[in-house]
Amino acid sequence: MKISVDHVWYRYQKQNSWVLKDVTFELSNECVGILGNNGSGKTTLLKLIAGILSPIKGKIYYNEKPIRHIKDVIGHTLYIPENTKLFLVGPTAKEELEKAHADLIYVKELLKKYN
Repeated sequence: MKISVDHVWYRYQKQNSWVLKDVTFELSNECVGILGNNGSGKTTLLKLIAGILSPIKGKIYYNEKPIRHIKDVIGHTLYIPENTKLFLVGPTAKEELEKAHADLIYVKELLKKYN
């Protein structure tokens, strides 16, 4: 897996200041942590990589293919926000997995494997 962030700029609508300015880096099969103050762009960067947001300038690539929309990375990335109650729609993990995966046999295997 390779993720490339190439000269990415982002700002939210109705804001004059940039959240991300000319961010460039590359990751290849690595586990990394992102540190920074509140409002420094950590969550915005992850949303861009997950295809939830699109950069104003620059490009993001997954295995050298541009990420333009969440559908470009479905099955390859997973974004779980800090407040999962706003993200999850099912009342249980089982129901959430059943909604996310059409393969119910796979869901049953996951639930059994992770109890």
